Amino acid sequence: MHRPLRLATGVALALILGAGTGAAASPVGRPIAAIEDPWVAEACSRLLRQADPNPEELVAALLALGPAAIEPAIDALRDESVPAGEGELRVRLAPKTLVAVHKALSQFEHAQVLANLRLRVASSPEWEQRKVVIEILGNLGEAADLGLLLEAATPAADGVGFDVRPVMLTQPALERILARHPAALENVAKRLTSVHEALAPALARAIGSSRSPKSFDLLVGALGVNPAIDMVVIPNLARAEGRNNSSQRGRALEVVRADLASSEPMLARLAAIACGELGDHISASALCELLEGHDPKLTQAAHEALQQLSALSFTAQRSRWQMWLRLEETWYRSEADFTLGQLRSKNEKLVLQALETLAQHPLYRESFTPSVVAVTSRSEPSLRSMACSVLGRWRSRASIPLLRDLARDPSPEVAKAAAEALHSIDPQPLASK
Repeated sequence: MHRPLRLATGVALALILGAGTGAAASPVGRPIAAIEDPWVAEACSRLLRQADPNPEELVAALLALGPAAIEPAIDALRDESVPAGEGELRVRLAPKTLVAVHKALSQFEHAQVLANLRLRVASSPEWEQRKVVIEILGNLGEAADLGLLLEAATPAADGVGFDVRPVMLTQPALERILARHPAALENVAKRLTSVHEALAPALARAIGSSRSPKSFDLLVGALGVNPAIDMVVIPNLARAEGRNNSSQRGRALEVVRADLASSEPMLARLAAIACGELGDHISASALCELLEGHDPKLTQAAHEALQQLSALSFTAQRSRWQMWLRLEETWYRSEADFTLGQLRSKNEKLVLQALETLAQHPLYRESFTPSVVAVTSRSEPSLRSMACSVLGRWRSRASIPLLRDLARDPSPEVAKAAAEALHSIDPQPLASK
């Protein structure tokens, strides 16, 4: 029985390497690089089965074993355990031991770790092997390793002997790589239209959740290739950075509107949902037509989109929504410009009235938002707070950065209105996002 390592790394490693017996024992002074793999595997196992290891000493000891420790270290991560010694008993690795092994692997020569991972992907379709490859690449992978990550997650062509679970790990692994290497985002987007259909949703979600201002444009670039790609891209458009001011927004909305008439029921439903999320007022007429249709799920999606666009809660009655739309269009043509002009008035009361009127017409909020935002620069606290309230009622995600600033406004009235608007847009704490 070997005592836990608590000594300096060199001494601790020397004790472990000299603790074996027989042919497996390490002669004094034997170079680590010359140690045979079976012996290194045993030394690695003894290091990892400590009950309460010192993480830093453990990392250093694994590195001291040299490249031959890569294989048993990855095996230990794969199994989350190591042999207890003789027999078939195994010791489950402590959480901090797993973290230490990942850290050690990140400090080995990257090419050596990558070679081991590549061999595992090429030689085995088993879930455990693919899982550990994806996890390790997520932790230490570089932009150039995306191909190997996707290969590890791709189902076998015949579907035999492969578990779909690696696919579920792909998105978080991609997100971690992109956090370290933001420039890899374009490479991910280029692969979106050619990867296995089971992986495409993970790539689209990773692009959509990226903080890059290019994420919306990159998703739009994949639209229109085929219905299958549209189905994985469209649900991510509304959460992608740059969606409100992108030069590609018009093209995206054109594709989404066209997909409302798709013969693929799921695609038509996703397009209807996206119309509401993206605030596309031009789609309102088509959404009205989809009410009382033959597909109950499409009717529901269109109804919810209209409720988002209007902030109203009418039932899914086509004639009622069409009447509302006619009234909105009439008001827009005859009164919208006059109301927007009132926002520039020096009369505080007129500006407040104009803001209240605009708040009642969220269908056109995309075109109204810049004028309302301009009011937040006025000196009157009542106008700034009312403008914040209108942006909150419209759930204007494009205004989130401005509202965050206004939540720290010297005026308590303005700060409170901005904070409430942020909560209306997204009840989750936006400051942490």
